[in-house]
Amino acid sequence: MASRNSLHHICQQRTTMTKRKEDSSSPGYSVGYGKPPVATRFQPGRSGNPTGGSKGGKETEATIVRVLNETVVVAERGKTRRMPVEELIVRQQKTKAINGDLKSAKFLLEQKEKYGKPAEPVPVDQTDLSQLSDEELATLTRILEKASRAASDGTPDEDC
Repeated sequence: MASRNSLHHICQQRTTMTKRKEDSSSPGYSVGYGKPPVATRFQPGRSGNPTGGSKGGKETEATIVRVLNETVVVAERGKTRRMPVEELIVRQQKTKAINGDLKSAKFLLEQKEKYGKPAEPVPVDQTDLSQLSDEELATLTRILEKASRAASDGTPDEDC
């Protein structure tokens, strides 16, 4: 246990240190936590980072858009298919939501509320067939050939 004299000595040191802080250039202002010296404070109208670079906004945005629009090959129901990364992410969120992930379900419902407008049909001349797999292209070609034969014969084909 500390003696009475040593406690008295510690108390005197604390008051001396406090007095030193108060003896700064402007009377009544003490320097301490959250109170830097007036000379070193940020000056009005001057940047806190005058020589620093930008935060990189537009380059980062372009990179994200480019990456999300990249096409990847995916195996779905035993068939390979090409789709944008963005669509793949949404499909994975759907699977997680079905399996009980509440964050994924909330995300999908918020996106539906935000972007849930009914899709307008895309004109045929603007359809991008490069996203279809070879099997899907072969199936589409076969269906179109049957449909064109049925249209020239005047009888509908049951397989279309």
